[in-house]
Amino acid sequence: MFNFDPLEFLESAATAFRNARERRRLRREALLSFRTSLLREVITQLDLPFGSQDGTRSVEAATQVEQRKKSIALCADMVRWTDDDITRLCDAMVQTALESLRDAKTDDTRREVLCWMAPAANAKAPFSFEFCCRVGGFEPDAIRHFVGRNYRDLIKKFVGQEQSEERENANQLAMAI
Repeated sequence: MFNFDPLEFLESAATAFRNARERRRLRREALLSFRTSLLREVITQLDLPFGSQDGTRSVEAATQVEQRKKSIALCADMVRWTDDDITRLCDAMVQTALESLRDAKTDDTRREVLCWMAPAANAKAPFSFEFCCRVGGFEPDAIRHFVGRNYRDLIKKFVGQEQSEERENANQLAMAI
């Protein structure tokens, strides 16, 4: 009655299940990495004073610490991101970038999108192309391959422009010296 091999069907279902589990694992790791880097960024921006040489804090330093704690608490109350919110945002960023690449009327927009997608871009940064792909469930290399194949001439044009700009800057620097 049916023209398919049940064993082949089970193998393909198992493969699909393993792939979905791997994508979920990568998404969890990416979200954890994002939350860690965001926390590190907040801690870095706090720049809390830790007291004077004798181990006591001045009244002014203690007041600054309290004001910073209140502002951080206020910001935390204002913005509550769930994992689903971050996932939807990353998914939308990748899709919007591809739509912008396709529909952009200026080369500047296309250049910006291509620079964001470039493999040399910082993959560990929050909301980098790699991060958004991992969280959104996309394969960054597959998207880069697709973009590279379909926008090859545009990429060559941008690379040529950058090389000529670098040569011009080097010539200006040599003339100044």
